[in-house]
Amino acid sequence: MCDCDKVVLSNLNRQVIHSSKDLGKKKAESAKEKLERLNPNCKIIAVCEKITGENAAGIFAECDAIVDCLDNLETRKTLNKLAIERKIPLFHAAVEGLEGRVAIVVPNFSSRPGSAARPRAPQVPNSTSCLECIYGSAEGAKGEFPILGSVAGAVGAMLATEVFKFFALGGKPHGELLVYDAKQQKTTIIRTRKRPNCAACGHKKAKSLLAPRAGRFKK
Repeated sequence: MCDCDKVVLSNLNRQVIHSSKDLGKKKAESAKEKLERLNPNCKIIAVCEKITGENAAGIFAECDAIVDCLDNLETRKTLNKLAIERKIPLFHAAVEGLEGRVAIVVPNFSSRPGSAARPRAPQVPNSTSCLECIYGSAEGAKGEFPILGSVAGAVGAMLATEVFKFFALGGKPHGELLVYDAKQQKTTIIRTRKRPNCAACGHKKAKSLLAPRAGRFKK
């Protein structure tokens, strides 16, 4: 669990794992404390760092998937690129105002080795479009107000369900972006396509984020 911020009052309407007693605490450590109290058998590593192109490979070196609950597109693209290079799935969710979005980026990792400790992930014959394919350089329009807590909760539940389906039920995403419009109480599925010239997954890939070094954080 990675978050460089501290708990502030404006977080509490949607980040319900924290309370007023946690104001000023590091978010990752606060969340770790609550989750391990809820399930003592769950081991969580709290990383209180900002994710960058320089440290992302080390932070996520031992991960079998990345779950993106970030608040900015720049860092999302860093994780998108890393997931493609590591050949692991990236589960994406974003919320602004009364709108939420969910997508799954699945690189073609059919050749990724498995083991008893790290079993082979579900096989997906073709990679999906990535976040760079979907968003490009767009930052997205701002909502009527920052984030409604119930919308963040609904979209977070959708994302958690997709992670469970993928690993427990062998779900196979097909390159789609789910858009939840809470104002109209409507959900739209947008079919997305890979871009051949995508800087992350196309033939014009940028410099790799991976470095020949061991992971900093162990399971």
